[in-house]
Amino acid sequence: MQRKNRDLRVGALVLCGMMFLCMDGAPTATAQQRGDAPVAQAKITVHAGEVLGEVNPLIFGHNAEAADSQYLFTPHSNPIPGRTGEGLWNPETAEPVPEVLELAKQAGMKMLRYPGGCLVHNFDWKKAVGPPADRPDFTFGVDEFIAFCRAADAEPLMLVSAYVGGPQDAADLVEYLNAPATPEHPWAQRRAAWGHPDPYGVVYFEMGNESDHGNHDVKPFRKHSAEQYAEWFNGCARLMREVTPGIKMGALMGTTMRPDDPWNAKVLERVKGTADFVIVHTYPVGLWGDPPEQVT
Repeated sequence: MQRKNRDLRVGALVLCGMMFLCMDGAPTATAQQRGDAPVAQAKITVHAGEVLGEVNPLIFGHNAEAADSQYLFTPHSNPIPGRTGEGLWNPETAEPVPEVLELAKQAGMKMLRYPGGCLVHNFDWKKAVGPPADRPDFTFGVDEFIAFCRAADAEPLMLVSAYVGGPQDAADLVEYLNAPATPEHPWAQRRAAWGHPDPYGVVYFEMGNESDHGNHDVKPFRKHSAEQYAEWFNGCARLMREVTPGIKMGALMGTTMRPDDPWNAKVLERVKGTADFVIVHTYPVGLWGDPPEQVT
């Protein structure tokens, strides 16, 4: 089900001839002191009232942490995310936490991602559906996630695990979410039997999460090459679109998004014509790895 986009506007920011000078934190000599040609003066003009165009409201999204992190970053189980979505859901009342829902609306959150980042490595969606009493560690499951999105007027962004199940499991997920509850769609019939007769009409699917770094400490360890990831992506796309042709599927770019990452070229070459958008996970602030280069 598509949501009506709001017309959001953005002011124009024009940067003209801006230059940054630094030298390992030491004072920087002026061009005149170095004997160089004079440096042109920079001027910044901000036209705050000028409309450049509409902004897609779906860029204002958030990430729901809603699965057990066991074996991803720690050997210990942490069921709280799966039970409450880290505080989004009240399993006792089976409804969103009112204060959190109101904050999500105030913030203008228009898309919500589930079950959240690296947590999808260890996530079997088929264990997060059905009667809540039968899934005590997933009381914030797939249906509850959709319910929160609808209450918040946010578009659901469903992650598909690249390491649990395979293309058929991904197609089953689309059937559960989007197909009519007819005999040729058994997963949709289960959805209806569990209290949700109407299809959800989910449009956006993110295929895996940072699959180039593997599934952390999950056993057995798995890590896709770019070629393997693209093959999996295309296999999923074929089966998923047999269920719902109009879904939008995102392909992963290399983690950190370095321009020379060979993952990107290999994946893009293989998924062109299949992927609708790309997923960028960039870490430009130098939290790990090589420090960012200075501009001199």
